[in-house]
Amino acid sequence: MQATMTLPMSTKRYLAHVYPKSQNQEYLQLHTMAGRVRDLLARIDANAHDRSFDDHDYVDIATSSELAGKVFSPIDGTAQPVAGCDGVVSVRIRPRSGLLVAPCNARVTAQIPSKNAIGLLTAEGAELVITVGDAAHNYVGNAFRQLVWQNDTIAAGAPMIAWDRGKLAAERYDDAVTVTLTNPEEFHGVRLCEAGRTSAGDLLMQVKCD
Repeated sequence: MQATMTLPMSTKRYLAHVYPKSQNQEYLQLHTMAGRVRDLLARIDANAHDRSFDDHDYVDIATSSELAGKVFSPIDGTAQPVAGCDGVVSVRIRPRSGLLVAPCNARVTAQIPSKNAIGLLTAEGAELVITVGDAAHNYVGNAFRQLVWQNDTIAAGAPMIAWDRGKLAAERYDDAVTVTLTNPEEFHGVRLCEAGRTSAGDLLMQVKCD
């Protein structure tokens, strides 16, 4: 009698065999699918990071004369300018969503493991730091997802960071967004927006280059 080798069951066949036509089967199928999606997203993020880090996308940051020196709001919310604090210029925004977009054409110059802050360099040499929340070192969850990586050159409006506002609220973590110009002394002046409601794409600050 010839021996035959039994092929291993697929996950789908195994679940159907163990939990035939039951809610447990449906639950496990969804659980398995969610795990695969998380693994795929992790690999996509890792590949994007490796590509960006290895390629060193150092190209000129193109911007039009009409947009030169302008930094736009990266999110919908309520803005409150904070000028002249510790040698920097900042605008704090109480957000109405959980998606941060690029405030101008820029290059990503810095990122941190907690994924809730990012550094940008504009064509005019303005150095921006955008943070979500006040104390990154206190954040221990996984609500943030970074969508761009160090050395990427990005256009205004490109998604940069997304986060789950519900998770942050449950952990009592503040998600106020702060846009900071760290080198205002290199310009002839900085004009900030007025306090009040703002939308992504509204003018937030403008540096005077000459």
